[in-house]
Amino acid sequence: RNQVVKPFGDAMSGLKKGEHSSKPVKTQFGWHVIDVEDIRTQEPPPLDQVKDQFKLQIQQQKLAQMVSELRNNAKVEVAGAEQPTAAAAAKPATKK
Repeated sequence: RNQVVKPFGDAMSGLKKGEHSSKPVKTQFGWHVIDVEDIRTQEPPPLDQVKDQFKLQIQQQKLAQMVSELRNNAKVEVAGAEQPTAAAAAKPATKK
């Protein structure tokens, strides 16, 4: 149910083996009539098979959090350059 779009998943969740949807179901992919031929449980994969994926995902999340914290706490100063005033910034440059 959680591997399909919500309207489809909601419609198929109440159906039993051999049943079909009483009304067509509309999703962003079009209209569907659902016919349940079989129901199987899905076992999660063994940890050994997904451990490396979890490690990579956790590393990416930690890196993104660190970058976000660095950006939020950063103070940028431009050395040796005058900061333009609001009036100077609004004034168009003239050619000589």
